[in-house]
Amino acid sequence: MKIRLFILLCSMLPFFSFSQTKTVKSGPPKDDPQARFNDEVEKTADPQTGKIPTDELEKARGLMGKYLTTMAQIPGVDWKERGPDNIGGRTRALMFDPNDVTNKKVWSGGASGGLWYNNDITDANSMWTRVSDFWDNLAISCIAYDPSNTNIMYVGTGEGYFNADAVSGGGIWKTTDGGITWKRLASTLPSMSVSSGLAFAFQTVQKIVVSSTGRVFAATRGGIVQSNNNGTTWSFSAGGLPIPGYYTTFASDLEIGTDDVVYAAYGLFSNTSSKIFKTNNATNDGTSWANITPAGLSGGRTEIALASSTSGAAQIVYMVNQGVGSNFIGATKRSADAGISWVNITKATGGGTTNDITNGQAWYDLILAVHPTNPDLLFLGGATHARSKNGNSLTGTNVTWTAADYGFPVHPDNHSFAFRPSNPTQIIMGNDGGVYYSTNFGDSTQVPVYSKRNKGYNVTQFYGLGIKNISDDSYVIAGAQDNGTMKLTSAYNTIGSATNLIGGDGMIPFIDQDNPSYQFGTYQFNNYLMLDANGSFLADLDPHFDGKFVNPSDYDSPNNVLYSYEGIYNNGSLPSGKETDIARYVISGTNTYVYNYFAMDGNINVSFIRAGITPNTVFVGTSNGIVYKLTGITDNDGDFPIRTTVLTAAQGQNANVSCIEIGATEDELLVTYSNYGVKSVFYTANGGVNWTSKDEFNYGLPNIPVRYIIFNPLNRQQVLIATELGVWTTSNITAVNPEWAPTNANLAHVKCNMLKFRTADNTVAVATHGRGVFTTKLNATIPCQTVMTLVAPYDNKTSGVTTFEKTETINATNKISGTAKVTYKASKSIELLPSNPTDGTSGFEAANGTVFTAYITGCDN
Repeated sequence: MKIRLFILLCSMLPFFSFSQTKTVKSGPPKDDPQARFNDEVEKTADPQTGKIPTDELEKARGLMGKYLTTMAQIPGVDWKERGPDNIGGRTRALMFDPNDVTNKKVWSGGASGGLWYNNDITDANSMWTRVSDFWDNLAISCIAYDPSNTNIMYVGTGEGYFNADAVSGGGIWKTTDGGITWKRLASTLPSMSVSSGLAFAFQTVQKIVVSSTGRVFAATRGGIVQSNNNGTTWSFSAGGLPIPGYYTTFASDLEIGTDDVVYAAYGLFSNTSSKIFKTNNATNDGTSWANITPAGLSGGRTEIALASSTSGAAQIVYMVNQGVGSNFIGATKRSADAGISWVNITKATGGGTTNDITNGQAWYDLILAVHPTNPDLLFLGGATHARSKNGNSLTGTNVTWTAADYGFPVHPDNHSFAFRPSNPTQIIMGNDGGVYYSTNFGDSTQVPVYSKRNKGYNVTQFYGLGIKNISDDSYVIAGAQDNGTMKLTSAYNTIGSATNLIGGDGMIPFIDQDNPSYQFGTYQFNNYLMLDANGSFLADLDPHFDGKFVNPSDYDSPNNVLYSYEGIYNNGSLPSGKETDIARYVISGTNTYVYNYFAMDGNINVSFIRAGITPNTVFVGTSNGIVYKLTGITDNDGDFPIRTTVLTAAQGQNANVSCIEIGATEDELLVTYSNYGVKSVFYTANGGVNWTSKDEFNYGLPNIPVRYIIFNPLNRQQVLIATELGVWTTSNITAVNPEWAPTNANLAHVKCNMLKFRTADNTVAVATHGRGVFTTKLNATIPCQTVMTLVAPYDNKTSGVTTFEKTETINATNKISGTAKVTYKASKSIELLPSNPTDGTSGFEAANGTVFTAYITGCDN
């Protein structure tokens, strides 16, 4: 048993909560992408390979949009978006619409929330509009238009910088009508199972540029690719660059001059090699490139910027990169002769960060831009951002920077800049807080002012949430990536704004279901705060040892006890010889508690905690697949409760337990695993004596992480799971084949991290990682499927009434036309299949005016 040593920690680390002034004892730490990365790898990597096979996610995305299935999903689920509509999320893609003569319309992309547009970015009350929640990929990374035909635009997908919650790409989408309709370019479909070729390249797209003649260049994971026919086909530009012998093909940036000369930057991690190239033939068609890398340059991720007021041999080029063996800035340089020679520029420091404005996140936060008409006015974004006044200094020693404070007035982690074409003193900025607008950041003589532009831009990335157990109550608290813990109070089932309660990375909050005056906010690494009924700070729950980035914890409402994992946790594991403890906070008042802990007798990597129904009982899941039941917990520090192995690693696989759900009694349990390449759902009705996999081949679930699971207490045959692609459900978990089906109508094909159910009105809330919070209500009964009218002009089936009946399953491929009324009846499922070009099978289609009725399990008419 380890000895408790209490140390008073004094910290000057700032607390950045963007709407309140309360300072937590030590303050939430600044954003930590590396910690998120370690946490996510542990949760999702395939145990057999140690890698995250994102090609499996891409396969699953492809299925989502290709078939409609009624299967055994819970009927009547009607998701309602809740917001927040005022706090954005990570944004890497920004572009002013070239077809708007007022230069007010802006396009923006959430890193996991899809493509959006705003018709008047100058108006603080102008709302964002989403394009679609059901693209096969919502990880928008970049956007560009074709100068030769501005109705043509391209959108790239995929986060390429390997942050923890990075979403892999799905290629490039294109519009030919100014953004009214979009379609994925079939030539850009990626495959995550290859390590070379175009399918490898399109796994992530960092940047797209288009020449004055419509030639398209894309900076990808596999190098520079180009299309000379508007995206119909693609090829590697001059072999993909950099030339063989360099360390990486990862193209980090791409810029194009007013003379159509293309500049490309390479570099990813600090142990690779930064390189810069430019096209050098008469037509700049990508067939020939020159290496213009500054002499002696080394490092990782590299960003470049062109002064668009210069061109040709006098082209001014700037570059910045990640240092060698470092996550800080390595070099900042300027060339006044199109890359032939370079001079150093003073590194941007200040803004409350350490060493430089990236705060040690140069691999993740790094963006560079030049004023469109002033080649000496340079803008640099990192953890904070800075502006220079004299970038043309010959020696660089006199270059001065003005850096913004960290977290104020602009959110940390900057990823994109865009100048308003008609007035480049006005700039929009994309960061982990969404979109910001400045009327004068582009004027170096003025002190910049900024305002948020997040109205309706709901791309917030949540880890967890809590709701009050009050019928039709609107109150939600939720923890978000780099946006703290916030509360939503808009009317029930309506979209509304949120206010920040706690800074840092918000994690898993709790609300006592018996007494909503007991609330708990969290930030990373085992830090919990007591809040009152309105979310105001009351007291810290002192953490005595560290925890995980997203720390396992649970709250026992009937007994007013908060349990959390604690240990000396470094880089993904406990040090050898250290034991695992569970902290126990017994709440005795709205701002008082008693702390003790109990030991688990061993070095156990806890991944999930669930308070049992029986008092002083806790279920603990581990990162290697085991589930323990702990009983006999007392109030004595360090006691060893009785530990019973409920689910062994052999049964549950050597994988990360992501959730444990308890049914009517502690004998009925559900356990989920979040890794790729494993069986994701297990069920027992006898306390773990026998377990049954509910995720076998043809059971409906693709090979994607499952992050949370709940019973419907009104009908415990019904189960909901939060997955990497929305919410999936089954109407009968006890069936041999539960026939999982996506239940995303009015939701999105987005990562979902947590589900919460409240008994007062049967509400379920879901925390998504990219589209905010949604809620719905569940039913006790299973209604019959109702009439579905599908609109499409097809011509196979004649008019009249036709009924098809089958005991179990119907696979529908019929084309219905005219005024036909067709009824299908099946006891288990009805699957409406797509066409199959391989064997020529026609898919299910229906003409305008036809009626299709499906009756499944539970229907008797």
